[in-house]
Amino acid sequence: MNKDAFYFPHFSNARHDRKIKRIIKELGVEGYGIFFMVLEVLREQNGMTYPMDDIDLLADEFRTSEQKVRTVICNYSLFEITPDQRFFSPKLIEYLGPYFKMKEQRKLAGLKSGEVRQRKASEQANDEQSLNDRSSTDEQSKEKERKGEESKDPDKRLSGNLPKKLPEPIPPKNPPKEEKDFINEIIDVFTESYFKSRGVPYLLANVGKERAAAGKLIAVYKKQYPESDSQETLLGLSDFFARCLEIKDTWLYNNMTLPIINSKLNEITQTLKNEKVSRNNRGATPEELARLVHKHATEG
Repeated sequence: MNKDAFYFPHFSNARHDRKIKRIIKELGVEGYGIFFMVLEVLREQNGMTYPMDDIDLLADEFRTSEQKVRTVICNYSLFEITPDQRFFSPKLIEYLGPYFKMKEQRKLAGLKSGEVRQRKASEQANDEQSLNDRSSTDEQSKEKERKGEESKDPDKRLSGNLPKKLPEPIPPKNPPKEEKDFINEIIDVFTESYFKSRGVPYLLANVGKERAAAGKLIAVYKKQYPESDSQETLLGLSDFFARCLEIKDTWLYNNMTLPIINSKLNEITQTLKNEKVSRNNRGATPEELARLVHKHATEG
């Protein structure tokens, strides 16, 4: 299943919208359910539109009447219909805009990172080839010099016929395998935690700063727990991010980002302690971050 199918925004106060209240008043909570099931169907479509001629299929899937589905789509100004008779939700497209932009930014950042790795691998291979070429040239020069000395001294010529162990060539290293950028995985973890906590997508304002902050958090964790694998690191940081996003401090709540977590780690961990959001009963210094998130991960 496409990962995108798991996401579209559903705000906790959606039921207070006057159009939604009108649906509930006239169709009951069934109308409310029909509305959001229609949004789910639209999210699954390429272009997020659906043909009006197939509304009966939606009614069969929803186990309700075609008239009720058609009423939700046509009567409350929640959907619009194109000239070729396909309906769509303008608000769904609007709310997903920042999410699509964020995904494109991460894709471009990943491509750029891949190009850098490929360039470094190519440069490393070229350096090793040059080293091998220089080694071969030096051996040829020494061989010519030895033969010249042998022509002048018969004893050296005789010794030159004896077996001689040649230096072993330097084996070229394989270029590093292409792997998914682990920093992007950490950013994905924070993005998912942010949406679960706030109900809106997390917008990457500065991809470079976000990646730098994620990299530093990974480094702190790995320094403290070098034996931890990638999955343990992802689980630990995911739990830690979720708790950071629950902080009640107004400024931290409104400005919580990966760079803020990295730069205000002492303050955040102390706040977690004071608010008893953290599962342990003490604060953490920047050097103790790894121990803190590792504890969260193992507690489950």
